[in-house]
Amino acid sequence: MLNDGSAVVRVLVLDDEPEYAQPNVDALRRRKYDVVQTMTVDETLEILRREGQSFRVLVLDMLMPGSGGPADREEFTNPVETGMRLHRTIRGTLKLVEVPIIFTSVVRDPNIRERIREEERKYRNKVSFLTKPFLPVDLIDRIKKVT
Repeated sequence: MLNDGSAVVRVLVLDDEPEYAQPNVDALRRRKYDVVQTMTVDETLEILRREGQSFRVLVLDMLMPGSGGPADREEFTNPVETGMRLHRTIRGTLKLVEVPIIFTSVVRDPNIRERIREEERKYRNKVSFLTKPFLPVDLIDRIKKVT
């Protein structure tokens, strides 16, 4: 089924592992979603600073390698903390509080997911999670639910 809304749905997909991201990006594009694909936190933040309000949904890998910070600080080297910092930057610094976020991850740890849910409560948003591996149709269904 094609993205049949009257407006183009613009989606940002952040994932540092192309084997997970590419099938999803391809499926979204086949259904006429406007997809911007990124592989690093820095690249994602650069795009969101310029064009953040143009996205209808963000699909973010929850575990990302560190970026842009001192290598000896845990928040910059721990992949979970990098994902949490990215989330806080998107919501707090960039003020993208209305854009739904779908987190993807191989992590099934409920404590990590709860930390993100707690952050989202500050903005009265519901956070969504998809556990890897998942099918492109699962992502498309989730995007339809949150947009």
